[in-house]
Amino acid sequence: MKKEKLNTIIITIVFIALCSYPLFVNLGKLSLRMWDESRNALNAFEMLQNKQYIVTHFEGKPDMWNTKPPLLVWFIAFFMKIFGPTTLALRLPSALSALSTALFCLWLSKKYLSSLIPGIFAGFVLCYSVGFVDYHAARNGDFDAMLSMWVFFYSMLFFIYLETKERKILWLSALCIALAILTKGIAACMFLPGLALFVIINKKYWLLFKKAEFYLIPLTGLLIGASYYFIREMYNPGYLNAVIENEITGRYLNTVEGHKGDILFYLRLMFASHYQFWLWCVPVSCVISFVQKDQKVKLLSAFLLTQSLLYLIIISIADTKLPWYDVPLYPFLGLIIGLALASIYDRIILRFSLKQIYEHIIVFAFLGLIVFYFPVSNMLGTSIKAKKENFYPELFYGDFINSFYKKFPNQISLKIISEDYNPHLLFYKKVFYSKGHYIDVVPPSSTFHINDTIMICEPLIMWPFSKLIPYADTIYREDNKVVLKINDPKIKGDVVPSYERYFYSMTEGIKYNKEWYKKVVAKAEENKFTIQKQTELDAIFNLESTKQITKEEGDRLKEKFNLN
Repeated sequence: MKKEKLNTIIITIVFIALCSYPLFVNLGKLSLRMWDESRNALNAFEMLQNKQYIVTHFEGKPDMWNTKPPLLVWFIAFFMKIFGPTTLALRLPSALSALSTALFCLWLSKKYLSSLIPGIFAGFVLCYSVGFVDYHAARNGDFDAMLSMWVFFYSMLFFIYLETKERKILWLSALCIALAILTKGIAACMFLPGLALFVIINKKYWLLFKKAEFYLIPLTGLLIGASYYFIREMYNPGYLNAVIENEITGRYLNTVEGHKGDILFYLRLMFASHYQFWLWCVPVSCVISFVQKDQKVKLLSAFLLTQSLLYLIIISIADTKLPWYDVPLYPFLGLIIGLALASIYDRIILRFSLKQIYEHIIVFAFLGLIVFYFPVSNMLGTSIKAKKENFYPELFYGDFINSFYKKFPNQISLKIISEDYNPHLLFYKKVFYSKGHYIDVVPPSSTFHINDTIMICEPLIMWPFSKLIPYADTIYREDNKVVLKINDPKIKGDVVPSYERYFYSMTEGIKYNKEWYKKVVAKAEENKFTIQKQTELDAIFNLESTKQITKEEGDRLKEKFNLN
């Protein structure tokens, strides 16, 4: 094996390992996210059950709210078939798409610039960008990481075709256009205007307008992608009208579900969190690339900038603004920065006439340490930590249901108090039903019966206290989440004494009283207690002060919950 080939293999393996860390560490540990991820999980789970691969279903009916084509759902269903209906299976397609995008930067860099260095830097920038990796992107079972991959692929392959005139490259670009459409429909076409504009403003490409393949091959890709819509309309009449309403007139021309924002919405978002450090590097990187003598670098940078700016304008003038619409930008911006970092690296090598491989490695490592220190630090504070959900009560169910059934594996029936739309809960309900556990989701106004086992995770309004507290035993508890067992009100001497039930009630009351809870948090910090401990101490103090429990009962509670 030639030395150069061996070095390329080693570099690629190390590159994959470093890019994989922010993408795959603890990938399946965080419970299911709300909205698209949960709905995609349900679509895939139902697809495996009903074997309907053309029409996605939600709660047994054709899904006319999530009208995206099913490519992502197919991948999720495939991994669920292998790994079971887990969050890991749900998120693997997105994480693998992100890694593939980083690897594509490496291939592109080698093919067009005959150097791996720009691609290495670009891949690292991409995989250590919070906006590309975290919420609703590479670490979630949402559409946008896979969409970004196909869009980046077809754009960059089209650029390579412009430079090489290789027909097979244009066919690959067309295939990626089709796959992008099959991933997220019309959103996949938002980079096509940038391709057209780049060809029009560069006279060197005008001869291509005389070639039939220049029109027919991309059109073939568009038609393949669009064919899904007509096939589904045959199986699911009314689908096309739903698509027009959801994705065009309803989403681009109007504000959907209150997701408003001004024209600077995405720039502010990138500065604030998604691209904090890197956004400052983009204009500097453009200057560095454009002052170089290397015409290839200049041209590639101009192409990347054209694509980025035009897409940013398109999503910025749309009426509906969502925090993940900027995700497809990051591969393009990452490559712009990668080109500039590679230029700096080359200049250092030339300036000091460094020829030994270890000298190159030292320079690369030193430059990487300087540039990536803050992005890596920011990334370590994201979902990589995979902490249990403790902020949004509607997302408590996944972790709590799992914990409950580990302790009570033989519990057959369970009622969960919830209301309104919650696909997160519905997914776990279906998964545990397939394992023989019968979960029923009921509103707080329901009538409960003796021996009912009830799970409560959401705010105080979900607690039917007036009906349950006198007759309910707490059989399992985690922080502010409980499982209750309803007793016969005629029977005296319940398992859990009344003062303990009042304690649970008061604890929850404090947590959902904003002013009271704010004071508890401040007091916990002053006393160097956990917030949970301070909350429980305040609950006992209040119950004793209002004579709802005696001092002896309060002491028993302190002893039981280690509050002394």
